[in-house]
Amino acid sequence: MLGRPAWNVQQGHGSFLTFEFGEPKLEINERNSPDKGIRRSAYVHGQWHLWIYCCSWRVLQGETQLAWSEDTNDVIGHATATLNGQELVDLSVYQ
Repeated sequence: MLGRPAWNVQQGHGSFLTFEFGEPKLEINERNSPDKGIRRSAYVHGQWHLWIYCCSWRVLQGETQLAWSEDTNDVIGHATATLNGQELVDLSVYQ
């Protein structure tokens, strides 16, 4: 994923973040429900999916912190919008 542009960057429940990378792929799920007939759902996923959850995180652009896991939804939403189309250049895990 490093060096590839992120797309469909979103905030999930709470401070969870999701990122898609690589070629998009359409996934269609079909279920037959006796009372509702055939039900379909469609999702676009990348070759790689990054899901950040159950942890503290920070998003940096250069030396500037765009957001961290304890920020408001508005701040996190602004950061995810900024990240769409940007290349992932580093990912660090701390314990």
